[in-house]
Amino acid sequence: MKGMNTSVRWYLMCAAQIACLISLGADGFAGPPPAQATLIENNQVAVWCCHACVKVFPNDAVPAGRSQAATLFAARSETEAVQIVLRPKQAMSGLAATVSDFEGPMKLPASIATVRWVAYVPLKQASGPKGGTGLFPDPLPLRAPASIAANQNQPVWITVRVPVSAKPGDYRARVTFTANGATLCAVPLALHVWRFELPPTALKVMASARAGSRSRSPNDYIRNMTDHGVNTLGAHVPRPGQGWKEHDDQIAFLKSAGVRHFIMPLGWVKHERHRWPANAMWEMQGVPILPRDSPRALRIANEAGTDFDPKFRETLSNLIRQSVEHYRQLGILDHSFVRFIDEPLLEDQRTVDWIARVSKLIKENAPSLRILNTRSPVPALIPLTDIWSAHTDLWGPPYGAHIEAARQAGSEIWVYHNSIPLIDYSLMRVRTFAWALWKHRVTGTGAWWDLTAWAMTGQNPWEDTLYGPWNGGGVLLYPPRDEDEQGPIDSIRWEVWRDSLEDHRLLELATSLAKKHPGNAELKRLLAEADAVCPTWPGVRDLSTEPYWTDPMKLESLRHRMYEAVERIADN
Repeated sequence: MKGMNTSVRWYLMCAAQIACLISLGADGFAGPPPAQATLIENNQVAVWCCHACVKVFPNDAVPAGRSQAATLFAARSETEAVQIVLRPKQAMSGLAATVSDFEGPMKLPASIATVRWVAYVPLKQASGPKGGTGLFPDPLPLRAPASIAANQNQPVWITVRVPVSAKPGDYRARVTFTANGATLCAVPLALHVWRFELPPTALKVMASARAGSRSRSPNDYIRNMTDHGVNTLGAHVPRPGQGWKEHDDQIAFLKSAGVRHFIMPLGWVKHERHRWPANAMWEMQGVPILPRDSPRALRIANEAGTDFDPKFRETLSNLIRQSVEHYRQLGILDHSFVRFIDEPLLEDQRTVDWIARVSKLIKENAPSLRILNTRSPVPALIPLTDIWSAHTDLWGPPYGAHIEAARQAGSEIWVYHNSIPLIDYSLMRVRTFAWALWKHRVTGTGAWWDLTAWAMTGQNPWEDTLYGPWNGGGVLLYPPRDEDEQGPIDSIRWEVWRDSLEDHRLLELATSLAKKHPGNAELKRLLAEADAVCPTWPGVRDLSTEPYWTDPMKLESLRHRMYEAVERIADN
């Protein structure tokens, strides 16, 4: 519009806004947007919008349908994402994108939106029969690519975090794309804010990540985890015997970052193929209050192997009592737990017997301290275990009956699953997982076995995505590619996992409202529909089935109707 007078420019901008409103419906937001729709097509570029659960590959065709804006729906305190795809008709470089303020019932600053440029990783081997090879979209760096080849797609990931203070209603913004400083296009962005806030979740979400190289601070990774719904972590004290100060500083940071549940560092047992070793040692690296000259591991059993070694009993008893009292003073004892062996093989009697002995010793010294076992319940340990984190493969008979028995005894039931977030599988495998958590009434989950397995294995996930048998199984965060980039770099799967957890918050709210309004037939109908989204746990070793909704728009329709139902109750 260079050279055009101000009044004409203003008139044309208003006309474009009115046309956008007319195309979207009388209220601007008649329903969920299409999965993909073309926004702009000119002699330079084709641009379309795309649902966050649709993977865009470099050579995908421009969709036939059309839309006037990339559209988002979100409650207050919710984060939503949409993809805008650029397909230049000739090679382009020097790319950049900026988002304007959001105009509507109030002005929301441009800073509520984050722009990231989808990158691709090469897959050399499929994770399973539903997977694939070749280039797959996954990393989400902030830095734009150096160039885009002609007739190749470049998805751009737009994330909007709605403030709690946002007034409900319809907002408009623009995403302006430039190439070497020249404007390429301005894409309308429409945001509808529902008239309620999503409440905090009651679900405990646990994860682990190592910072690796090129990180300014390990705390950057912790902030990233809590930003994606992780609320259960332990203080990492790399130097044992430093006293409580370093530990307490870390706890203070975790609390400020949003962590609400804590793992108490008492030590652990190194298993042998998940069995209790004959000469088991209690490892105490990272325990903050050990004397500097004390051994870092203690033999657990006496010479006969029939009971505790007296020194071990005394040391662990003192450690438990001091740690419990300290956690009480910190005000977090009621939100803490301890675990001391990973995935124990509870079909092995010696393993069961020794877990029972150690659990009894803990309870003798601290009756209120909760104990977590990362396995499906067995009757012998139900009276001694407060939290069971069951693998989804160990959920059917006979484990299902034991899970219910543990629930009846007052235990929490958590769950974990190592092969949900696979790069080459449908993103709906990730998006629907929290719906399965809600369906099965679990109260906590482990967010995969690791988020940064590359920090442990030395692999470069930008080039080698296979961890064990799975593409991306232990990688949901990527390392920086060079010194000019800061980690962690999110993945699409990690973003979709946060969306899934926010769906869980919606389900928690709808369930609570259904109990308060038992005569509301609409909510009952919607919750019955939600129960069918992921009726059984997806397979871990058997990846040949997809027991979840695979159509993102089917789920989007259900979410939209659920938001409307909640809003109607809130209005009344």
